[in-house]
Amino acid sequence: MCRMTPLTSLIRVALIGTSYNSSLMMIVYRTMAVMAAVADATRTYVSELKYKAHGGLESETWGNNAVHSMTYNARLQASERRLMTGATEVQRYTYSYGATDMATGAVDAQKNTGQIGRIESFVGGQKQWDQRHTYDQLGRLDLAAEHLGTGALNYRSDFDYDRYGNRYRPLQGTQNPNLYYTPVETSDISPTTNRFTTPAHTPVAIGATHTN
Repeated sequence: MCRMTPLTSLIRVALIGTSYNSSLMMIVYRTMAVMAAVADATRTYVSELKYKAHGGLESETWGNNAVHSMTYNARLQASERRLMTGATEVQRYTYSYGATDMATGAVDAQKNTGQIGRIESFVGGQKQWDQRHTYDQLGRLDLAAEHLGTGALNYRSDFDYDRYGNRYRPLQGTQNPNLYYTPVETSDISPTTNRFTTPAHTPVAIGATHTN
């Protein structure tokens, strides 16, 4: 059940209440339909939502008083997410866009085509891991790797594509260390019919698959 109720003069749009298990969930909006808070009769789930000039979320306070904030680069792409309790940083993710050097993790921002080149994870200020990505000329994921905070390689995944756009991932080895998955090799798909040819991918009469 949803209903709209007039608000005070301080918040000039609407209060929408939705009932979940007999509990009324209230979503408060400011002018221009910008969300300000989410709460029910007994608790506040999120409040003090603030936004950047372009409309992206700047910060919000969660029900446990932790503050989640976001920053953006010059292209308005999310560049950092941070969770704070008071003056203590609990968790942080940073995002870099551009061409990534898979060996060093360096990202050339001058080649930013909108895709994430590297993600870094921090807990309590200590780096946990970073994930690195490269893409082919069509913007499809080519390489993905995760390195621990120590710099040691945790896993690496290599993807290839055929003319139909099918994505391949070879057997675990130098290309895909420390991963567990069902490989898809070029021999698994017919280049003439674009259908699986191996017993592990048995086609049904209409051309779909019932096992894969």
